[in-house]
Amino acid sequence: MSDRRIRDLIESALAELTPGAILVGHSGGLDSTVLLHALAESRKARERGLRAVHVDHRLQSDSAMWARHCEGFAQQLGVPIEMHRVDVSRAPGLGLEANARRARYGVIESKVDSGSILKHPWKRLRTTSQYLAVAVFGSDEDRDVFREAVDVAHRQVISSPESPVRYNAFDRELQMWVAACLFVGLEDTYQLLRGEMTAEQAEQFYRSAWTLGTTLQVTEDQWPPTHADFDIYWNDACRRVAIDDQVRAYLQDLLNLQMINPVLALPFRPLLKFLTVGFLAPVFRDAMGVQCSGFKQRQFERLFLLVAFVNRFLPVFIRQGSSYVLLADVRRRVRDHRALV
Repeated sequence: MSDRRIRDLIESALAELTPGAILVGHSGGLDSTVLLHALAESRKARERGLRAVHVDHRLQSDSAMWARHCEGFAQQLGVPIEMHRVDVSRAPGLGLEANARRARYGVIESKVDSGSILKHPWKRLRTTSQYLAVAVFGSDEDRDVFREAVDVAHRQVISSPESPVRYNAFDRELQMWVAACLFVGLEDTYQLLRGEMTAEQAEQFYRSAWTLGTTLQVTEDQWPPTHADFDIYWNDACRRVAIDDQVRAYLQDLLNLQMINPVLALPFRPLLKFLTVGFLAPVFRDAMGVQCSGFKQRQFERLFLLVAFVNRFLPVFIRQGSSYVLLADVRRRVRDHRALV
């Protein structure tokens, strides 16, 4: 069969699939190796977020060697790969291979996501920063393209019947809460750097940041029309904040930089933890069980007095330059047909 015929078959099969990322189970055998290689050559597959997953069942003595082989092959192709090790429990009436298959599906249905901050922190930093740049400084076309890319990832974020909490990334209330948190973070940072705003300035700032909410699933009629209306929404939402032990442990891992190399995290952990806790409102500190003494809060405020003083003398192209660099990278990725998220 010619290479052209194989490409045509791949493109035809991709067109019949439902929207969403392409996940290939890669065992290292001939079938999965050929399939992964063929999909890696497909521009459409890469645009849809092609990635691989290898599950080491630890059933053979050389399984670790096969895992390294699969990881190296995927890296050669430039395809992200998730590596998992599982224990295969034997269910009554099922053979070893059937039990292994059940373990593999457990991994696949666990929302393996190349955008996970604990697995890919630098990629998540880029995509979140680019979303902010697109929402605030981008054109309507930029926002449409980025929204479509985010939607592809969000289609996978949905609870299963076994999930203790029902969730769906397209839930408008959840989207509203995320957008509100982004706006509050942006407003707090602006006021730390530029000083407290008057009511009129706050209203103008709020309107200029409107697209933080409406770039994704939040509609214009859902986003509060004025800053005063937003404050009512925010205060009511904060009164309902509740963090259980599982979520608290996850947030503590983020706070302690568990997602990056320990050698790199060691010198930066104290500073970033100090800055993160300083930014948190008391309601979130209490829910997370995080302490911030009056002395540390005063240190945080004094630090930003210094940062604000230096920031005052920086030209606009330096203050906003990183946002435009991120926006340029988004547009370059679109032109080169590369994944945005």
